[in-house]
Amino acid sequence: MSAPEIKEGVVVIGEPGVGEYPEEQIRMIRCHQCGRSFNEESLEKHERVCRKVFKERRREFDTVANRLHGFENKEQLIRKALQEKKRGPQRAKPTKWKQQSEAFRAAIASCRSSDPFAQQMAAAKFAELQAEHERQHM
Repeated sequence: MSAPEIKEGVVVIGEPGVGEYPEEQIRMIRCHQCGRSFNEESLEKHERVCRKVFKERRREFDTVANRLHGFENKEQLIRKALQEKKRGPQRAKPTKWKQQSEAFRAAIASCRSSDPFAQQMAAAKFAELQAEHERQHM
């Protein structure tokens, strides 16, 4: 069976004179919420569901209040958690290996420069970084 053919809100199912089902024409109506097409019988039910899904906003689940259900100082703990949430995550101090890696990459990039003075400075910095690395691993 081939895919349904849609012509101006009417879907033609089947092929003329082929197969066990005769050609049917089903009137399809477009949903105003999502734009999908449904037959007349299903449209009313779909629109109720679609309206509920797209229009109504779900309330946010408060995990902090739910988790602290049995505590005596619940309000204070919730207030503290909300303040931390507003402040955002704490940035961790970059690790030593990451700083060394970034310095090494910067030295390599500046070695590729077209300026001869910058290349000499980069070569000196690169040699310094390499010597420091060798001292650490001996």
